[in-house]
Amino acid sequence: LTPVIGRDPVVGSLVRQLPVRRFMTLVGPAGIGKTTVALRVAELLLQHYRDGVWFVDLASIDDPAQLVEHVRHSLELDAGLEALATRHALLVLDNCEHLLERCQTVVEQLLASAPRLSILATSREPLQAAGETVHGLAALSVPPASSLHSVAEVMSHSAVQLFVSCARARQQGFALREQDLRAVREICRRLDGLPLAIELATAQIDALALVGLQAQLDNCFQLLTQGRRTAVARHQTLKSALDWSYQRLSPLEQTLLQRLAVFDMAFTVQAAIDVISCAVLRPECVAEVMAQLARKSLLAVEQGQGTAHYRFLDTTRAYALQKLEHSGQLRVFERRHAHAIGKARWLSVRHLSLQLIEQFPDAG
Repeated sequence: LTPVIGRDPVVGSLVRQLPVRRFMTLVGPAGIGKTTVALRVAELLLQHYRDGVWFVDLASIDDPAQLVEHVRHSLELDAGLEALATRHALLVLDNCEHLLERCQTVVEQLLASAPRLSILATSREPLQAAGETVHGLAALSVPPASSLHSVAEVMSHSAVQLFVSCARARQQGFALREQDLRAVREICRRLDGLPLAIELATAQIDALALVGLQAQLDNCFQLLTQGRRTAVARHQTLKSALDWSYQRLSPLEQTLLQRLAVFDMAFTVQAAIDVISCAVLRPECVAEVMAQLARKSLLAVEQGQGTAHYRFLDTTRAYALQKLEHSGQLRVFERRHAHAIGKARWLSVRHLSLQLIEQFPDAG
């Protein structure tokens, strides 16, 4: 039911590669549109697979021991999964992240025993199974500030295309005007170009109008609560989508995610250690847990000049900040962050001063 906008390149790539590579995993954070893309790929490949394309939503089970029976029931198999040995089919396994080890085992067994079977998985982290090709799903394109003089240029970006499409479905006659460009860009940017967040925001355009939507962005989890009643529970609000990820983290990962939310810009491992390490989160384990959060699509990693920088999506950071505030520790780590930033600036100024003294020793 969700419009498939801005996904033609990735859909085309998956359609071409799946029959050859046989096992591909779509990876990305909550609300990025993994299920929507997988369903579109499945639709386009219906005619390719003689025995059909089968969709299995794994979100409805929590016990890894139920996985095989759930797949068997979804595929309407009278016997066990060995019945797939001769099938020429595509199996779409949606939401694998909470059953990773069992999914890995079952997928490897299926690929070995059913040579004409292809599998497309969606997950917030790779399954790390043999033969897996991982395809990271990026956010929709948000226009730069420099494009705001032209409706046509802003409309060339997929986040705005989705916004306008959803707004028209809610408000008959909606049209993007030049005076609306700044507000629409800001809404799409603050929502990280996440399709789910954009869809939920436009659901309230009748009640709030563009100016009202923009004004509510600082309280995005109250704004993003009017989803489709027919959607699965984790897609009815953005908070429920993030809850799905957060509840499946270890206590250590939850603690780290909360504390890292005091960073409002990209940060290094060393900066994180300086601010959040303690007796529970020892310096030597901070880097490891940060890498785990990145694998689970809760942190983004940027490589530059030999140093990895981590950053949050704005929506994920807002969620983690709420959790930190509810823990009663927000002010503590805000002070530690401010102290670390001040120290870093002082060291930077001191380093610059020493360089100037070396270059101009007689300057007084």
